[in-house]
Order: sequence, then C-alpha cells, then structure tokens
Amino acid sequence: MAYGIRIQRRAIHVIKHEIILGQSLSQQFHCAKEGKKIDIIKRNNSTCFEMNIDHTFLKPEGRPCGWDAKYQSVIGFGKAFIVENFEEKSEAMNIVTQHYGGDYYPFSKDELERVNIIKIEIASITGEKSWLIP
Repeated sequence: MAYGIRIQRRAIHVIKHEIILGQSLSQQFHCAKEGKKIDIIKRNNSTCFEMNIDHTFLKPEGRPCGWDAKYQSVIGFGKAFIVENFEEKSEAMNIVTQHYGGDYYPFSKDELERVNIIKIEIASITGEKSWLIP
C-alpha cells in the first residue's frame, strides 16, 4: 500500500480482519461505488492504512511541551482490490450490520450493486503503543 490511496477516517467502516498466524492478512471496508478512492484504486492499488485505539491526550498543567498521548496503533501496506463476488460482499455487509446491532440480512443483488467492498491484502504491518500515565 504505497500511498496510492488515502482514506479519511470518517469514510471508513472496517468490516473484517483476517489476522491469523500462518495465513494471509487482509482488511475489508465498504464505500460508495464512485469517488476519489475508487478512481485512485483503479489507477494504482498500492495503499497504506493506519488504525488506532485507546487514544487519550494527556495535558498536565503548565506548558504544552509537556503534553503527551496514550495510544495503540498499527500501520500496514498492501494492495487494495474491489470485491466483485456476491457472497463475499454479502458476508462483509452483514458483518457491518451485526456490528451495529442488527441481525443477519439477506442482501439482494441490487442492494449489493449499490456499494463497493474494498479488500486490502496486507503485505506488511507494524504496531506501536504508548501507555504513559499522567
């Protein structure tokens, strides 16, 4: 994922992580059928992604130079592909639905044709954490 695409946080819903030792790594998300991400992936599918959790800013009294952060993050590189397979798209969208509290839904072909699923096949990944205490 060599900087071919930049995904804004507000536009991403991560659907699925297949992080299993001894197997390939991948990440999937859904997005609109058209737009800048899709145009870029079609021209150059090399990409980079970043995710973080447990992020808290630590602002002790005094100078801003003393501020710090607590976080866990990963950065990965790989290739992004538009998923065309009906079953894969349906599974991915059901993961989103269930994540937000819904039940399994039998998506129709017409419904799934209105959304793209992007699968990033991860080539490399690295992580970092900071557990600083104020």
